[in-house]
Amino acid sequence: MNYLAIFLTSSLMITTSCYKTPITVTTPARAKKTASTGDKEMLTGGKINFNMIYVAGKTVFPLSSDSSNDVVATKVDKAYWVAETEVTYELWYEVKIWADKHGYTFANTGGEGTADKANSENGGVPTTSKNEPVTNINWRDAMVWANALTEWYNAMNKTNYTCAYYIDPKYKTQIRTSTNSETITTSTAGSQDSPYLKEDATGFRLLTRNEWILAAKYMDGKTWAPDKSVSGVGVNMSSTHAVKGLGLVSANALGLYDMLGNVSEWVFDSPNDEDSEFAITSTYRIGYAGVRATIFREPYFATKWLGLRIAKSAE
Repeated sequence: MNYLAIFLTSSLMITTSCYKTPITVTTPARAKKTASTGDKEMLTGGKINFNMIYVAGKTVFPLSSDSSNDVVATKVDKAYWVAETEVTYELWYEVKIWADKHGYTFANTGGEGTADKANSENGGVPTTSKNEPVTNINWRDAMVWANALTEWYNAMNKTNYTCAYYIDPKYKTQIRTSTNSETITTSTAGSQDSPYLKEDATGFRLLTRNEWILAAKYMDGKTWAPDKSVSGVGVNMSSTHAVKGLGLVSANALGLYDMLGNVSEWVFDSPNDEDSEFAITSTYRIGYAGVRATIFREPYFATKWLGLRIAKSAE
């Protein structure tokens, strides 16, 4: 059954969880949906397949623990689909080549994994390393590419999913341009640093902070990995930031790969009050490579260990 055809509208710092006691949070009862948390759906565009995992809405989970070690719980209200892996260079390239011909402009071409390979920064034709995550992209690129993915997918499959990010409050014109400008325009609504988010968009987008953390800490929907931990996963990282192919280590309890290590993943949110210890500003954006390995950087920042993972709203 094609769950994505049924649910089409809107709308996460590292250690493993083995050395602490898992946290249990009570989730309110909810009506049964056709799709259940952990269900997998394969999507196809052209010759490329990618999988997405369903996460039910109205899910209460432990965001963190406060100074007294009391659990601070929060809730993701709406169901969503999250990509099984980080976006591969192969998928990035395929979509970008199409987007370049359809009104899109990207600040960075992206590349295959780390910068010690010839094809890591120049955006060239995918090589045998095509299944490594795309890197060397800034937050603006990731956001704009999510729009491009939606339009590309529509063109490949004759669907009519709507884009998530716009330059106007009536959601008439999608954002199709990213730059490397060091002038940050967070205060300008509709700019590349402050896009209008269409809450009921049916297309692809970046995960929110809470969606990422929920997916990373998930164990069984009632029990969660403890504070600043990720549910049982294999580690895919090295001290030299050497990026590996995707899915080479075990998935977490939700079936997601590389939530611990490999590259950091841009999410939509800016840092909030919980991040004040890092003395950063609201003009930064967040990248996750685990619930403890969090980075806060400018939206124009790009490096060999930063990529993205996509999401799609499910209700």
